[in-house]
Amino acid sequence: MYPSRIRLAIEKYLEERPDEVAFLRSEFNGCGGSRSGVDKTLRSMVEEGKFVRVGYGAYVRAEPVISPITKSPATVPVALTKTWAAQLLRKLGVDPQQDSATREYNEGKSTQVPAWFAFDVGKSRISRKIGFGKGRLVLESVGGCYWLGEALRGCFRGVLGLTSNARETSIGRAAPVST
Repeated sequence: MYPSRIRLAIEKYLEERPDEVAFLRSEFNGCGGSRSGVDKTLRSMVEEGKFVRVGYGAYVRAEPVISPITKSPATVPVALTKTWAAQLLRKLGVDPQQDSATREYNEGKSTQVPAWFAFDVGKSRISRKIGFGKGRLVLESVGGCYWLGEALRGCFRGVLGLTSNARETSIGRAAPVST
């Protein structure tokens, strides 16, 4: 069977951008055909292992590998989470920065190595679930720290600069305790 015109246009689009690993669905609108045709082509490329879907309308270049543990085939992103997540956030109009835990560790204010990878998104109100497999990207904002899907306890104090003399409110944000 011959590849469709849409698939050829998407492959050409990818060849023109060898350094990019993260893509939004909207980037492929100019590849011709209808929206459903582009979606169908992307879905088939995910099934073939060319892409990994990391969120609604978000795709990352992938490659098929054989798992060294289970010896079964798997599809994994071609770049580290740090790389593709930063590219994806920039394409969504968010300026990703180091999260507070990593910043404190690098500045020597803390000796605790951050337990997860996160981005500080400033005042952005992004609320997407971004991730691959069981992992989800952790996003820190000015108003608190959010794990898209589950709230992380413990990181709120560092984000807001509160001391151990703080309590968490019912919505999961840290609030200072009056003395």
